[in-house]
Formats: sequence, structure tokens, C-alpha cells
Amino acid sequence: MYLIPLTRNFNLGANLAHHIRKRDMLNNQKSTTYVSSYESLSQGQKLELDSFIRGAIQGALSYKETFCVSDIVGGKFTEWGGTPLQWIYEYHKNRGNCLSPEAEAGKDMGRIFKNVMSTDFRKYEIKGSIQRKFKANLYGLA
Repeated sequence: MYLIPLTRNFNLGANLAHHIRKRDMLNNQKSTTYVSSYESLSQGQKLELDSFIRGAIQGALSYKETFCVSDIVGGKFTEWGGTPLQWIYEYHKNRGNCLSPEAEAGKDMGRIFKNVMSTDFRKYEIKGSIQRKFKANLYGLA
């Protein structure tokens, strides 16, 4: 059972389905990692997406000691067709009231990556942050 955090202010409309408190093992923080686009997937799709993300993270870490989620699935890597990432974009595209499915899918990917890292047998930690159009965390192995 998930509990809605009382420590955050939420727009009880559209945002309620997206943000529910769950224990985050990354840096021993509590955060909002429930993502309705992820929860809409079948169990098989979730496993495929998680495996894809773990592979992407390991690929990124084989070249650099730290990575940012947007370096892996953003910028010039936003062509998600034919990958499990496309399911997240399609969810937002088909929602009807979503003005920017690309932006919402990108935000969800950050939350999904964080959830995948917190459940992986490898231990990750936040190594810093960089400022782009938004603040982005840099992750690496602990």
C-alpha cells in the first residue's frame, strides 16, 4: 500500500496519480518514485524496460565514471522508437490532457531510472549535479 506524503504540496488533480511516497535506497533518501506511466505497463513490459535501463546505465558507466539520465535518453538520444522507452512516451501521448508528452516522458524517465538504480544489486550514489535547462543529478557507482 502506498501513502501520499504529507510533507509535499500536491495539486490533487493530475499530479496525484504521479507522486506517491516510496522508500528510495539511493543515498538513503525518501522520494516520490511512483510513476503512473510505469505502473500502466504489464509485468513483462516492466521487466523489459528495467533490463533496457540497466544495460543503458552499464553502457554509460563503461565510458565515464558518472552519468546523467538525460545524457542516456535525452538530447540527441530522444528517438525511442523500437525500444521499451517508447511505451512511456505513448502513455503520455495517449493521455489526452498532456500538453507536452515529450517533456512528461522525460521527467518520468528520470524517476524510472532512479527507481531501477535503487533496486539494482549494484549500489549507486549521487556524485554531483549539473545545470542545464534544469538541474540534473550525476550518478555513479558507490
